[in-house]
Amino acid sequence: MTVLAAVSVACTAPIPDCGGAPVDATNNAVAAPVAAVQPAPATGAAPAITLTEAQLLQIAPDAKSCDGATAECRTAAQAAPLLNAAHATFGISTKGEIAALVSLQAFESGSFRFQTNQAGNPGQGTRNLMNFPFIYAYALDTPVKKDAALQLVPQGTDLSSVSADVKNQVRALVLDDDLDFASAAWFLTRSKDLTQTACDQSIRDGLIAATEAGWEDFITKCVGTTVTDERRRIYQAALTALN
Repeated sequence: MTVLAAVSVACTAPIPDCGGAPVDATNNAVAAPVAAVQPAPATGAAPAITLTEAQLLQIAPDAKSCDGATAECRTAAQAAPLLNAAHATFGISTKGEIAALVSLQAFESGSFRFQTNQAGNPGQGTRNLMNFPFIYAYALDTPVKKDAALQLVPQGTDLSSVSADVKNQVRALVLDDDLDFASAAWFLTRSKDLTQTACDQSIRDGLIAATEAGWEDFITKCVGTTVTDERRRIYQAALTALN
């Protein structure tokens, strides 16, 4: 069974935008992806860089405390081990990749204060604020969540027809801390195969090289949004923190 077989997509910004997913012009359906497999670390990869609380605070200073925040907030002390575990699971082992993923999540979540869209876009969430089609694909690609996701939204459903309440129920399946903080690593490594985004090996190679052009390609082609000064600033802070 495929993860997303010709489901219709209704996406809105922000992240990851639908710009990365090819759409069939005749029926607005995402191209059918390959079958799901259990995520695994990349073989032969160097030991993952261990992100520390101090480094994360260089990237997202406001993550020092959750004072005055909602229950969605996580501090740098809480986030660092979750991010490290995610990078190990998905074989993310280089400075450039980690800087890109962590800066994306820090930007989208407001320094890890939010895990759901605060402007009312149903189903959008996790620390990199994936839109619902990607949330659904993520849930289907997670063995312990797949059955529950299929009960809520059967395979082949037109995703634009799913109610706001059901979208939020699917989103809730992947908001546990481990899955929440692993969503960006999943998106980089799995979304091309499962939802036909542009996150291919050339994108990863550009991030591994830690070049400005490589990061810009990640933002514009893989994530599918625009480069902004604030995104760039956080990415550069992440590179500096990881040196």
